[in-house]
This record gives sequence, structure tokens and C-alpha cells, in this order.
Amino acid sequence: MEDWIDATEEQAYAVGVSVEEYGRLQPHELRKIFSAYGKKQQDRDYRTAYFLSWLVNCQVTEAVSPADIADPLYITKEEKERRAAEDKKVLFNEFNLNEDGGK
Repeated sequence: MEDWIDATEEQAYAVGVSVEEYGRLQPHELRKIFSAYGKKQQDRDYRTAYFLSWLVNCQVTEAVSPADIADPLYITKEEKERRAAEDKKVLFNEFNLNEDGGK
């Protein structure tokens, strides 16, 4: 339990959870708060990218979409899995390992 507190307390305060609220929260409730905060931040980033694209498009010949600006900020689950598989492949090739970890 101590590890959970050490890992989440600072993050909880950073997203606006008060000391009293933190003491009453269950782990699943805190995960929901973190998830909602992440979605809120992503919405903010895409809104900012929308207005930034208007500013940028006045200066360039090829149009830049809000997605072109904001998408690189977020990695999808599929992209994470693809990168992990790619990294694993490189690791196995680099150290001449087979799938079970042996040589």
C-alpha cells in the first residue's frame, strides 16, 4: 500500500485532488481521475492545435491540419504495441537470442 501512495500522491495533487480527497479515494477512483485529466489535456492540446494551424497556414504553401500538429503528442495503444514489438525484434537480433530468450 505504501508503494501505491508514493507512486500516486504527487500526481494526484498535480491534477487538483486535495489532501482530504486523496485520503478518501480508492485506487480505481484515482485511475478514473487521471484518465479524465488526460482526456481533458488532450482536448486542450487539440483546441490549441486548431488555432495554431490557422496561424501557420497563413505562412506556408501546403496546409497544415490541427491533427498534423497534435497527433505526434499522443501515441495510440496500437502504436505502442507496434513499437514494443519492433524494439523486441531489434533486441533479439542484437544479442542473437531466440523467442524463449536463449541463444
